[in-house]
Amino acid sequence: DAWALFKLLDNDGSGAIGVNEFVTGCLRLKGSARGVDLALQGYQLKWIIHRFEKYMLYTEEQFGKLQETFARVSHMIIKNSEKLHTSRISALQSLSAERREPMQGGGR
Repeated sequence: DAWALFKLLDNDGSGAIGVNEFVTGCLRLKGSARGVDLALQGYQLKWIIHRFEKYMLYTEEQFGKLQETFARVSHMIIKNSEKLHTSRISALQSLSAERREPMQGGGR
């Protein structure tokens, strides 16, 4: 509870409580325990939002890396497919030429 109270009073997140922060924080928490509970929930909500924002930035970065990797792999697949297609055409042309040569030579 002491740590939670400290966090509630440390409004700027500096890790230290100045006189103004202390007075402002106490005035904000003045009243019933319900006020303290609401302030604590507000602090926890800010903490969750901050963590979620960090997670979103991390996730966007990771998706960017995945997208770059996917683009490189796709490019490699297309390049290799084109090479394979070219090789097949060359092989078929060679085979076709070989089949024509004996026929031309044998007819003379």
